[in-house]
Amino acid sequence: MTKNMFSLFKLNKIEVHKVNDQARDSNILRQIFSSVSFKALSIIIGFLMVPLLLKKLGQEKYGIWALLLSTVQWVSLMDIGIGNGLRIKLTEALSANRQKEAKEYVSTAYFLMASIAVTLVVLLLPVFFLFEWNHFFNTEVISEAESRWVVMIFVISMVLFFVLSLLNQVMYSVQRSSLTSIAPLMTSLFFIFIIYFFFPDASSNLLGTSLVYTLCLIFMISFVSIVFYNEYRNLSPQIKFFNKARIRELLSLGIKFFVIQIIGIVIFSTDNIIITQLLGPKYVSIYNVPFLIFNNIGMLVNMVLVPMYSSYTEAYTKGDLKWIRSKVSLLCKLMIPFVFFIGIVICFFPLLKRVWLGDAIEVSQTLTLLIGIYTVISVWNNIFSYVLGGIGKINLGMYSTVVQGVLNIPLAIYFGKYLDMGLNGIILSNIICLSISSLLSPIQVYYFIFSQKQTKLLTRILS
Repeated sequence: MTKNMFSLFKLNKIEVHKVNDQARDSNILRQIFSSVSFKALSIIIGFLMVPLLLKKLGQEKYGIWALLLSTVQWVSLMDIGIGNGLRIKLTEALSANRQKEAKEYVSTAYFLMASIAVTLVVLLLPVFFLFEWNHFFNTEVISEAESRWVVMIFVISMVLFFVLSLLNQVMYSVQRSSLTSIAPLMTSLFFIFIIYFFFPDASSNLLGTSLVYTLCLIFMISFVSIVFYNEYRNLSPQIKFFNKARIRELLSLGIKFFVIQIIGIVIFSTDNIIITQLLGPKYVSIYNVPFLIFNNIGMLVNMVLVPMYSSYTEAYTKGDLKWIRSKVSLLCKLMIPFVFFIGIVICFFPLLKRVWLGDAIEVSQTLTLLIGIYTVISVWNNIFSYVLGGIGKINLGMYSTVVQGVLNIPLAIYFGKYLDMGLNGIILSNIICLSISSLLSPIQVYYFIFSQKQTKLLTRILS
């Protein structure tokens, strides 16, 4: 397997500074095809995993599991935008063939992330033992001790994972985005294999399930890192290439991404917490059934967008606005069949759910419709946010996401609790908040990429 893995990383390797329009398009198509293939396998495994874990854990424990998987994204905030700053700066350095500078960016980013990770673990240790985790999960199906150990295992593992996952930003910068799907796919494969074959009869406890999952996660990202940096030795992190001067460069842009990251996680990850507190953890299971289907559809579309992110940076650095215009126009036209497809999924969702899970969980058609609308808006936003992130024009996006973050939780509680809308009200608040970006982001992209007339005032406002 190791030999095949090395061959996969050598295949279609490109030199970023030599890329032209034709090479860029060809590479994007290769990355999309590979990414969609990997992601399709991941989705199939994910769908198999849901009924398996529901059977092993039960509906309430599965709700806690889903909550844990969503809230651990908060750990990624501790990078204060270093990862996104690295992606932009490394792509710029590689586009200009500044190899020493590129290695310094990678090495400095890893050193910074490792330092933050150690500090965070030390600070969090007392919290694990002082906080009442059963109260947080709003459950009595597991003991307080088990809750504490589950949270500790998840958080510490995710802190380590977040350092190792800097690898993904390097893969994006060398325009090999499809490779970022390998570690998650292998993690899911090994996890479901162990749960299915080593725990075939007895129901699993949450602690054991968490331990197996996190061990698979860390092992796989470590293995893929070793293989990748063996092929890209010019970018492998080394302490002697740590450069204090690069810290400010990584953070100057990274801090803005950090703010956007925070608000994004507030909007996308607090739903499960709010549902748990207002309605109970079993409703998290109900919410996550349609969300998993539509979220996977959205992620498949993102497989098309992700390879373009660093290509936008590379093209913009070289002044190739014509190429960016052509891709944005194409993606906007493709939204028409995408909306039609989402409508079909909404109509046939009851049948899909019955085939997938039987009658284990009941999901209202209204909730399905709202999550479908939410998916369409998310994909529309991503078309433009990837361009803006790639060219570094994120100031306005940062301010608009702050507004969205401030509105999201109060609206979710108001709709869900005081208007008695339940799950429908919580997803409706997300739709309202995301609509702000869906209006502003296209205006920004039109101004910086399509407009022939620009003024200092508008540039300052829309940057």
